[in-house]
Amino acid sequence: MILQMNVIDLIGIVGAGLALLAFLLIQSEKITQKSLLYDILNALAGVLLVASGFHYETWPFVVLNLVWAGASIKDLIFSKY
Repeated sequence: MILQMNVIDLIGIVGAGLALLAFLLIQSEKITQKSLLYDILNALAGVLLVASGFHYETWPFVVLNLVWAGASIKDLIFSKY
């Protein structure tokens, strides 16, 4: 059986991977919650997961990730790293 994946699935997988990477970096104390990298990873993850959720009409998932991405984007705009 050959795994068939469309672009939206790939976007969702990359988004989930970025969110997990941010989590793992925090857990391993490689970065802090106040770091630029943490906000970049979470903003990108949230935006990609919103796109995936919107396509599949999983509205609770879209709302969750809009808030997630929004908080990180706010930090990217207003924080002094």
